[in-house]
Amino acid sequence: MSQVNLVQSKIESENVSLNPSQSFTLINGEKISLSNIYAIPNNIDSIQVDDVQFEAKLADFCGKGHEIYDNKKMQGFLSKKLQFILYDQYKQNHTEPTAFNFNQDNANIYLTVVNDEIISKYCRKRNIRTLNSAYLLKVYSNGVRYNLLAIHDIKTIE
Repeated sequence: MSQVNLVQSKIESENVSLNPSQSFTLINGEKISLSNIYAIPNNIDSIQVDDVQFEAKLADFCGKGHEIYDNKKMQGFLSKKLQFILYDQYKQNHTEPTAFNFNQDNANIYLTVVNDEIISKYCRKRNIRTLNSAYLLKVYSNGVRYNLLAIHDIKTIE
């Protein structure tokens, strides 16, 4: 079996090891463990991008976000639009990502937000329930799946 087919079959069967760290639950009930971009090896086999949603409480602060795109490791795996959203906009503007502190099931999760309008609208909000849309990057390397997440939309739940 070729390397491409082997990776594709692992993606389809989801028969891979998840790299555990922070975890939270999506709207569909799937539990996701998040990874750090620096934990991902240089030899990426593939990246699958899903648009996902989750509910959480926008907790107590916003601040410096985490990079979830590495230009050397991930070059060529994502569309130019997604690469711009996750990396190029910060490089062009000489800025860093911003993150919000979310609370779900009494656990705090600090997640990068990639939409400036959301940052200006919600950064000073506290203790509000939100429905959040995000890009979930499933990065596969050597049979291990790493999950990276970037929030692109937030709506208040009344």
